[in-house]
Amino acid sequence: MSMIKRYAVLLAAMFPALLAPHFAVAEPVGTFTRIEGSVDVLRQTETAAVPVQTGDPVSKGDAVRTKGDGKAEITFRDATSIRLAPETRITIDEYSYQGDSVRVLGLINLLRGRVRAVVAKVKTAVMPLSLTNGNFSMKTPTAVAGVRGTDFIVYYEQGITGVIFIEGEGFLYNPLRPDWVVNVNAGQSSFVMGENEIPLDVQPPAAPAPLITGEMPVEPPGGVSTLVPITQAYPELLPTPVHLTITIP
Repeated sequence: MSMIKRYAVLLAAMFPALLAPHFAVAEPVGTFTRIEGSVDVLRQTETAAVPVQTGDPVSKGDAVRTKGDGKAEITFRDATSIRLAPETRITIDEYSYQGDSVRVLGLINLLRGRVRAVVAKVKTAVMPLSLTNGNFSMKTPTAVAGVRGTDFIVYYEQGITGVIFIEGEGFLYNPLRPDWVVNVNAGQSSFVMGENEIPLDVQPPAAPAPLITGEMPVEPPGGVSTLVPITQAYPELLPTPVHLTITIP
């Protein structure tokens, strides 16, 4: 084979690689620490979702989905954990660190279903810039719930966002109405009833904190008016306790 032909063959082999887009592998920000049933993840660099196993990494941009029989727990490097109920879908929109494990900003997008978050307190003075800029937030299509070291549940179903704070404190607002922010404390709940609605006034505590085994309202106004044990309302969000920097009662 002549020298010219050799160069032509080499160039032909390299040409597709030169044209292909370059994707960097995202650095893991957490790990799947508990999987039950059917759970899959769509990586930002992939075109199809793949099943998840315990120990698999989680990265910024990942979309996680639990099916009807599925539950998942993700533990981030700062010891914050989130637990996904069946038929839940989230994306990891942001999770950044100062150093290896000090959270600077975490933002989880809840597109459907229910999530419980046990948020580790920031180890250094990384403080929010304003009331609506917490260092850990969960957003839905109609609301943003921000916290500063707490344990809370967020759900989004049929266009309604609900938050239930078990411990700690935080806030809830509609990003379309950012001038109206509701503070939510332990044992309280609040709801955003629609796309252009402001959060409703908080519901008062139904029992002294901690409320894991107490009673509290779990239905938005207009629903069934009843108080039920939180373990009965959301049993799928209360798996066997895991070892975290924040103790789960």
